[in-house]
Formats: sequence, structure tokens, C-alpha cells
Amino acid sequence: MFVNVGFPSTSFGVYQPYIVDVPGMSHSDGSIVVTVRNLASLVSIFFIAWYYRKFDCRMGIFLGTLATAIGFGIFAISYNLTIFVIASVISGIGYGFAGTSAMTILIARWHEKDTGTPFGIATIGSSVAGVCVPMVVLAILSTGELGQAFGVQSIFALITAFILLIFIRNSKDGKKTNDQLKLQKNAKRNLPKGKYYLYVFGVFLLGGACLSDIVYLSVLFTSSGADPVLAAAVVSVANFALAFGKIVLGYLLDKLGTLKGTIVAFVILLTGKLLICFAADWTGIFPYISTAIFGFGTAITTVGIAQWSVDLSTPESRYNCVRDLQVAYTGGGFLTGMIPGIVAEFTGSYVPFYFASAIAVLISAIIIIKLFPRK
Repeated sequence: MFVNVGFPSTSFGVYQPYIVDVPGMSHSDGSIVVTVRNLASLVSIFFIAWYYRKFDCRMGIFLGTLATAIGFGIFAISYNLTIFVIASVISGIGYGFAGTSAMTILIARWHEKDTGTPFGIATIGSSVAGVCVPMVVLAILSTGELGQAFGVQSIFALITAFILLIFIRNSKDGKKTNDQLKLQKNAKRNLPKGKYYLYVFGVFLLGGACLSDIVYLSVLFTSSGADPVLAAAVVSVANFALAFGKIVLGYLLDKLGTLKGTIVAFVILLTGKLLICFAADWTGIFPYISTAIFGFGTAITTVGIAQWSVDLSTPESRYNCVRDLQVAYTGGGFLTGMIPGIVAEFTGSYVPFYFASAIAVLISAIIIIKLFPRK
């Protein structure tokens, strides 16, 4: 999670100012690099069930991590948009095949119950990357070049790939389970078909509301007249709260049950979203408290979705369920990625989008809580 989600996604924003400064590159080109990565990740996740029927977890995660390493190796030698796009596609494939979906599948194989805590611990990896990687990259760039920073991450990912190849086991007894997964095509889920796809739509709304919210948090504050230092600080607070929230939510899902834990998480997330709509106009401690609550609540988008994938599926349908929920979440974020900027162009503020996303979260919560299996 640190490498395959943290490198191409969580921490990648640190590179944007430097990518657009590469001769021949523009701000639009920089956006294309990110958009292509998101699209490659989305397409890869769509094929996750096929991929892990083709390869076991050990080899599948190794190859995905290798793709991340190769992608960042190509970033290291990129000097125009074409090469940057190629690097984005390959690193996006690594994200899709060896990121959150792979983590969910592997942990579900190892843990028959109480999967929330392992999910919470594992997903911290991407949050830690969001905090640590930018500091390392900036330290390298202070004395070196852009290619050197990408190169260091490529080597780190390559080493990680082989560590995973050595240590990962497909299940507690180390056996492959692909024979069982051949039954997946017609496997039953724990919800009727119509309700299941409505549930998937609820996850789609959650992705559309939360993926963009985190990305635009800093500019929400600066566009409202807040000091840039404050804007940077609240983003750090939100990331730290998110990391802490993952552990706590994982524990709550195990101790309270998935349904009650989900209700608590949605209440916290919705509260945080509404508070940050007002936080940019305040001074003192309120902006930090509101973004901390918001960051804590967004843990539901990783730990919660991973847990739902397990609870909604049987072992035979698990890969398809993981694919459906991850595609819905990523697709929701992909489709709404440009909307905050468009809203700001027309209204002069990002606040209306955050209000709208709070409504989307409320609708998502109603759908998911109402449809979640009681047994």
C-alpha cells in the first residue's frame, strides 16, 4: 500500500509543480499526467477478477509492484508529455493490480473474521506515504534533479517487489485457491442483484464526494482568503487524522460489527464535511478541528469499502465484489475530478461543491446503511 497506492497517488502531488516546469510541459499537460494515471488505474481495477484468476496473490502483487517500479523508472527519464503519459499508464496499472484491491483479496484469504483491524493497519501504508514521501522528494530536489527523485522511488519499489515475492503466501497454508475461484462467474452474493448494484451506486457516490474533496482541500482554504501556511497545515492535519482513523475504524468494525461501525464512520464523515464548509472563514483552532474530523471520517473510503467487499461476498464471488466496489469508488472520483474547478469558476468558491458532496455522502450513507445485510 505504501508503494502501489502511496507512490502513484497519495504522495504524487508533490511532483506537480516540478512536472509543469519541465521544458515543453504546461499546467494542462500536468493535469493530463494525473488523469491518465487515474484512468489506467480504473481500467486495471475493472480487470482485477480476471487478473487474480490468472495469477495467484503472490505473483499478482509482485507483477503489479514491478509495474509501479517500471513506471517510476520511466518517470525518471521523462522529458516530454508522451513519455510522462507512458509512465502514468504503467504506474496506474501497478496501482490497479497491486493496490487496495490486492490488499483486500489477500487479507480476506488470511482472516476468516475480524478483518477490519488488518484492513486498518494495512491501509495506513498509503497515508504514511502521503506524509513521508513528499519530505524525501523535496530533500532530493533541493540538491538534485527531478529524475533522481523518481529514480529513488523506482529502486525502492523494485526492492519491495522482490521482498513481497519472497514473503507473501496466498493463504495460511500457502496453497493456491484459483480452482475454487473458477466458480466465480455465477457465484452468489449476500444481496439480491438489484440491491447489490444499488449498493455499488452508493459506493460510486462516496467516491465522487470524497476523492475530489481531499485533493482540493488546500485550495478550498486559499480561495476563501486563508493564509497559504494554514492551507498547507490543515492538509497535513487531515492526513494524520486519516491514518489514525483507519486503525480506529478497523477496530470499530470488528468490535461493533460492520453495520454499526459504518454508521459511526458516516456520521463523523458527514460532520467533518459540513464543518469544513465554514472552516475557511474562521481562524484559531476551528479549521484544524474540522479538517481532523473530516480526515478521520474519510477512513471509511478505504477500510470501510474493503470490509464491505468481504461482507457482501462469498469466497467464490469475492474477486468480482472487490472489483465492483473499487471500480465504483475510483470511477466516482474520476468523473467528478474536474467538477470542483468548474464550480469555482462559476461561483468564485469551492464551498458549493463541498456542500454538494456532503449531500452525496448523505445519500450514499442512506443507501449503504439501508441495504447492508442484517445477517
